[in-house]
Amino acid sequence: MISFDLWTLPNAHAIIGVVGYFVNKDGRRCYVILGLRKIIGEHTGENMAGVLIDLFRDYRIVGNIGYFIADNAELNDMCIDAILYALYPNMSAKLRKGRRLYCFGHITNLCAQAFIIGNDIEGVCKELARAYRKIDFKKVKEL
Repeated sequence: MISFDLWTLPNAHAIIGVVGYFVNKDGRRCYVILGLRKIIGEHTGENMAGVLIDLFRDYRIVGNIGYFIADNAELNDMCIDAILYALYPNMSAKLRKGRRLYCFGHITNLCAQAFIIGNDIEGVCKELARAYRKIDFKKVKEL
């Protein structure tokens, strides 16, 4: 299983972090950080997919990719579908969709935000992100 997340640094560079989960030959659950890669260009699902496929090829694990877990962004849906289509062109769209798992922590966070913030969660979160980038803790406290 592969998990990944994309974030933008204060200097506007986009970085994708990737972790692989697997069961070793002794039957133990393991994980390994596969990398942090810079995303060049637009933040599209296809662009992210290209970076991830290159990473999988570097590790020679292309044929061992089964499932993905990521937050609920539509961009991640497109990325995962593009990867699975590229790696397994004969896999049906329904099976590709079944290989996409959603991050429970992200879902819980969204629910907590809805409970605490109420209406216009997206707007408030964008304002919070802006305030953090500007190191405006007075605005953060206000929000």
